[in-house]
Amino acid sequence: MFQYKPGDKIPSEPQIVNTYEISRVTVRNAIQQLVNDGVLIKKHGKGTFVKSAVYTEGFFSGGSFTETCLQMKATPYTHIISIDKEKADEQIHSILSEKNELVTIKRVRYVDDVPSIVEIDYFSNDYSFLLNENIENTSLMKIIIQKNM
Repeated sequence: MFQYKPGDKIPSEPQIVNTYEISRVTVRNAIQQLVNDGVLIKKHGKGTFVKSAVYTEGFFSGGSFTETCLQMKATPYTHIISIDKEKADEQIHSILSEKNELVTIKRVRYVDDVPSIVEIDYFSNDYSFLLNENIENTSLMKIIIQKNM
């Protein structure tokens, strides 16, 4: 038996028929049922693929990627690209009205080992303590709440 990851192409109907020695009607019906259930997706002229799961963060989730993943029974993982102080570009400066350097965290967020979000967070110098924190697989929200208590 084969295991496929999200985005993997599954064998064609004739390949499945030959491998498992079952009728093409059975294969076609099974694939269609998996498409209807949201497990597979057909791409015209390309084949049938394992569909990536869609994870949504609700408005009232508190803004925590980690908590949202855990609520959906998914495994969150974060890879830190960089954490530094940087001068704000014009767009960020106009939004935050911050003239000083900002604590900037760049990271990739994974859901069940699938890279899902590239995130850039900007914090005022009040949050410089983040530069000394191990934030690789920890909720930033939890760290900030703990430090501000």
